[in-house]
Amino acid sequence: MILPRNEVFLRFNTNSHILVIDEGHEVTYFYESNLEKRFMPLDIYVDKNASLKLIWIIDSEIEGDFDVSIYLGENSFCKVFLLNLGQSFSVNIKVELLEKKTDVDIKTVYVLLGEENFNLNVFLRHLAPFSKSNLVVKGILKNEAKLSFKGAINIGKIAEKVSASQVNRTLVIGDGPTVESVPILEIENDNIEKCSHGSVVRGINDEDLFYIESRGIEERTAIKILSVAFLQDLLDESLIEAPFLRDFITEKLMNIFQGE
Repeated sequence: MILPRNEVFLRFNTNSHILVIDEGHEVTYFYESNLEKRFMPLDIYVDKNASLKLIWIIDSEIEGDFDVSIYLGENSFCKVFLLNLGQSFSVNIKVELLEKKTDVDIKTVYVLLGEENFNLNVFLRHLAPFSKSNLVVKGILKNEAKLSFKGAINIGKIAEKVSASQVNRTLVIGDGPTVESVPILEIENDNIEKCSHGSVVRGINDEDLFYIESRGIEERTAIKILSVAFLQDLLDESLIEAPFLRDFITEKLMNIFQGE
């Protein structure tokens, strides 16, 4: 396909990492800011019939922004899970679905409870038929926190029978947070399966809050329970194959709200 190799490898130079997944391989790539403060730009090549799972957990300050480019070969699959726990930084993810029957699934979860500024830019480019992309962004903002999200989907002229979707859901606590959501759809042919986007911003449901408080739980704890529950379905779905990691993250979320 793109770079012929005989093995899976991670190569480093002064400007970026290059990750190549050979034909037929399955690889999981894990990054946590507590383990490595510096994130270098990353170029990823996933060959024919290969799959890659990317897990990024940002729970402490990092140096540099996230700049990631992913290139998918025929019948390949890439799953991305990005978790931002209270950090200010920018993420730029570009995915090029180069050949037929490629599939990318991106889930981003964030919890910003102070004055953090999180910029998320995702560009999904469908260049071949029967490709699929799914982008879900979900998070919680409080105080003066800010989310800026730009999600762009491009479906090329020969990319027929494509299915692409993106959605951004934000739970806002209080009147201080700011949400900017910019979806962009560019469709260059009229023979697609689906191309959609959605954005929802809402606050804590008063009825849910009242129900929990009526059970003798104080408001602060009730908000914590509802906030974690808001994210739990996406965590369960994204980390279904890693329950230990899901439980670890859920505990981190509870501790974050406990320290509020």
